[in-house]
Amino acid sequence: MQLNIERFYKYLDGFKAYLEVMSEEPLIDLTTDKFFSTQEGYKHGVYHNAQNILDFANWDVSDIGSGKISKKAIQAVDEGANLVHHQQKLHFKNKVYEKPKEAEQLLYNIYCGHNDAKAFDDAVGFWGGKYDLLAYLFFIKDNTKYLPISSSNFDERFKLLGISLKTNRSCSSLNYFAFVGCINELRKQMEKCYGFGVSLLDAHSVIWQLNAANEFVAQMEEKHADIDLSYEVGKYLSQKEFKPSGYTGKPKEQVQPICTSGHNVYPRSRFVALNALYIAKNTCEINPDHESFIRKNSDVKYMEPHHLVPMAFSHKFKVSLDVEENIICLCSNCHNEIHYGKRAKELVEQLYSKRKDLLKSVGIDISLKELLEMY
Repeated sequence: MQLNIERFYKYLDGFKAYLEVMSEEPLIDLTTDKFFSTQEGYKHGVYHNAQNILDFANWDVSDIGSGKISKKAIQAVDEGANLVHHQQKLHFKNKVYEKPKEAEQLLYNIYCGHNDAKAFDDAVGFWGGKYDLLAYLFFIKDNTKYLPISSSNFDERFKLLGISLKTNRSCSSLNYFAFVGCINELRKQMEKCYGFGVSLLDAHSVIWQLNAANEFVAQMEEKHADIDLSYEVGKYLSQKEFKPSGYTGKPKEQVQPICTSGHNVYPRSRFVALNALYIAKNTCEINPDHESFIRKNSDVKYMEPHHLVPMAFSHKFKVSLDVEENIICLCSNCHNEIHYGKRAKELVEQLYSKRKDLLKSVGIDISLKELLEMY
């Protein structure tokens, strides 16, 4: 399995930070983390409930054709929550009713047989390539060996990590076992990174949550880039005589990004940032009464520049986001809150109402809904 280890560990670090912010406690174990359990713990419940319904340890070959196996299997699939698409649940039920004895033989082979690869491929032949349905049937047999799947979504997560495995429209035992093997290898890397045991199902959940981690990493990078920019502004103040000007009111040409650790980073101008802070009179635009300290080597109050439309989304625009009209002057506390706080979207909405016309004047045409989705 090809894997960009550096990028994966970066995502894992970001995911750890994400969980610690959301749970408001250090990450010691995934199974005991409050936020992770709320988001992903239901899968363990689905597994145990479905196993109890199936009770396949007590199936006998004489049950095939009796309707007993079909009834239990339909109930277990209905238990699948969002792990099985509702159309596939209906398809499963219809095929069972259409050919009950053949369906029960296949189900018996899955849960009581000893050739899982053949049982999987036979199930594909009977139910068709309904990947999340068939993966679920195997998952509720043994969650230490098998996993649910959402093929297009996992392909997207694998692409983030440089993994070439594709599962979408590739439903087969060979592909499915490769998928489970891939998650298991990632699980081992998680254990190395975190220093505690990770179950196969929890590793699956971490990969599923990679988009959230990716967005959080982007937010952290955005925040760190703004802090670095604030530091550069301080150096600029101490080295040069600065002559502030007002808003330009004109779109600015987009610049080419620099690729760093798998992320495109768009350059930021310290002059533009400093000018934006001066336009705001170095007061917090959330609340001008918020206090701050005086910068070293100057008599200017310390404030931090924040790109309201985050620079990480520059690829969505034809014009530059690094313009005064898009840069908000914030105190350190508000800057942290807008990135990590529970009131973040409320603050973004407040700032958007003040800046939407200025944003349009420089070619940044964005709705509030679109902007909120970036936070």
